[in-house]
Amino acid sequence: MLVTLSPAKSLDETSIAPIAAEGLPKFLPDAQRVQAVLAKKSVEELMDLQHISRNLAEQNFHRNQTWEVGAHSDVTKPAIALFKGDVYLGLQVEDWTAQEFQFAQQHLRILSGLYGILEPLNKILPYRLEMGTPLPIEKANNLVKFWQPIVTEALNAHPSKVLIDLASQEYSKSIVQSKLNKRVITVDFKDYKNGQYKTLSFFAKRARGAMARWIVKNGVTNPELLVEFQGDGYTFDGGMSSTDHLVFTKG
Repeated sequence: MLVTLSPAKSLDETSIAPIAAEGLPKFLPDAQRVQAVLAKKSVEELMDLQHISRNLAEQNFHRNQTWEVGAHSDVTKPAIALFKGDVYLGLQVEDWTAQEFQFAQQHLRILSGLYGILEPLNKILPYRLEMGTPLPIEKANNLVKFWQPIVTEALNAHPSKVLIDLASQEYSKSIVQSKLNKRVITVDFKDYKNGQYKTLSFFAKRARGAMARWIVKNGVTNPELLVEFQGDGYTFDGGMSSTDHLVFTKG
């Protein structure tokens, strides 16, 4: 069983990682191709391209100009410790054991606009580049198109027979599911609000992280056990679910 997650825009660049990085991203040459295009963008162009403030654009302009493949360890972190958005608040890696990190290394993959696909312990530099950014790379007119064949092939190379898609729709688009050699199970988290169940982004993101944490902490490799997840107050809703689409509700 293999689990895919989205990265995060929020980063933790200051705290000490709970575990050492383990290896470089597999598709660094392809990341270099993306970075070469990104590095040519001015602050103003980054503001327009990524819909970010001038302060953020200046920060990322500097990152783009200083990005290098063999960066020193004092400016890199394991991917799973660098990202600090809602998904990663749900993961709570601060209390993971060495064995749990190794389980994650085998069974979790993080999709990335810059690196394509990451193992949790891969050493990476701080960056901001969402998969949905309309950045043309060579013959591809956006990042999704650029990464689709690479990400799909990488997932196919993993020996698991089932993919648990806990990534957002933006990042899941980098996977060509029709070309996968795996069964794909998607998961939704819905909250009861105004008389109906709705997916509320903030809570759903944290719940995806909580489910990934539960998988790691319990060493879950059988997808049939996912219905037992009860984190963050969510429980499995059989009435709203189907074989390959699991829905968990709260409220």
